[in-house]
Amino acid sequence: MKSQSFPDVASSALFAPLRLRAAGLLKDKSFDRLHLQDLLNHYQVKSGGDQSLKLIAPPVRSQCFEEQYEVRIFQQGELALRPDNWHDYFNAMVWLCFPLTKAQLNRRHYFALCDQKKQGLSLRGRSQDAWTLFDESGMIVTSEETSLLDCVKSFSWKTLFWERRQAVLEKMSWWVVGHAIYEKALAPYVGMTGHSVLLPVDKEFKNKSPLDQLAYVDKTLSESLADSNFLMQSRDLAPLPFLGIPGWWADNENAGFYDNEAYFRKGRKIG
Repeated sequence: MKSQSFPDVASSALFAPLRLRAAGLLKDKSFDRLHLQDLLNHYQVKSGGDQSLKLIAPPVRSQCFEEQYEVRIFQQGELALRPDNWHDYFNAMVWLCFPLTKAQLNRRHYFALCDQKKQGLSLRGRSQDAWTLFDESGMIVTSEETSLLDCVKSFSWKTLFWERRQAVLEKMSWWVVGHAIYEKALAPYVGMTGHSVLLPVDKEFKNKSPLDQLAYVDKTLSESLADSNFLMQSRDLAPLPFLGIPGWWADNENAGFYDNEAYFRKGRKIG
């Protein structure tokens, strides 16, 4: 089966969360660092340590604790941005659109690193791996109907995306947080998978404006991340073959697309 490419990022549903605050940055696929910094300043985006976020050139590598990536962000608000690098650029745009979530992730990483330094440990823990996995390839899935979220938990992909397609379109929304997903989506391929947090919402959620929905999702997830017992291992995240989402990939207009068990895999217990 011939795969279809995504439309331009200016119109693709996958990039919708970024367009709510960074539409101009996506329009021409250009690296406009000054515009991005202006937007970060306008929205008063701050690090986990309450420092205004500043885009900087990548510093010279150092073994010093204060020069570690997450530590620099937390203590100084300095976010490294490599020239002409979509991975870093999308990361900064996610900070712009999900500032509370990114700040909370930064806060958790920072204090975990502090604990490691205090104990003289060099290896990362399972929780840090989980936070990094979500930061790179995370998604937030919202729905007013918990049975739809249960389909994600149980890996019931054809039931969800095909048999309940209309309910998915009406009662679910999908929020890509992982900057690596955005980078891969510039040249998408069957096999792309996200790692999701499932967020039940009430029926009034769909009546909010898209910007208010974004703010609600960001605030709610950041509050969950503030709980030290939340997201302690990668298995807490629900894998999601997101090219199956209606409207995200042209080939999924055919029911047979969901018979590809190499992509739409059978599941395991979440958590």
